[in-house]
Amino acid sequence: MNFSKEGFLVLFLVLGITGWGGMKIYQYQTEKTAMLNAEQIKQEELNQVLRSIKSMQAKLDSWTQRLAPDTDYGWFLNEITLAQQSSQVWIDSLEPQNLRAEGNYVRMAVKIELEGTYHQIGEFFYALESSDKFMRIESVEFGEKTASASALLEEPRVRAKLRVSSLYPTTIGAG
Repeated sequence: MNFSKEGFLVLFLVLGITGWGGMKIYQYQTEKTAMLNAEQIKQEELNQVLRSIKSMQAKLDSWTQRLAPDTDYGWFLNEITLAQQSSQVWIDSLEPQNLRAEGNYVRMAVKIELEGTYHQIGEFFYALESSDKFMRIESVEFGEKTASASALLEEPRVRAKLRVSSLYPTTIGAG
């Protein structure tokens, strides 16, 4: 092939323009790919945040269900009675306390005086703390052991005074 100067110049211009155009197309495609990758990463991060929110909402819902259903002490005394029956402690007195507002909650409390063996009292505490409803033993005071006629054959009995509380939501989850 025989090319003249003008032919080389035309060929050089055509190749140069084609190369420059190809380079611009490649640059555009690279930038577009980078933007799409960045969008995909953002979407994956958003999906992760949404999964995390959903998980936290499920945990919040399960904890909300454990809060007091209302400020009527009936359900509360029923839970204490169930704990008493399973542990076989003897409850001498139950004294509901005044409701007390604490932020977005109302604290309900009951003072309890009871008697039982160390094991029975431990089972009572466990039954309260593992209830489906959130109940907290706020304070415990142990008294003297009580004597029994067959004290040598039986486990010693102990007196205990405790305060148990629960929370009722006044805003979130209420009603």
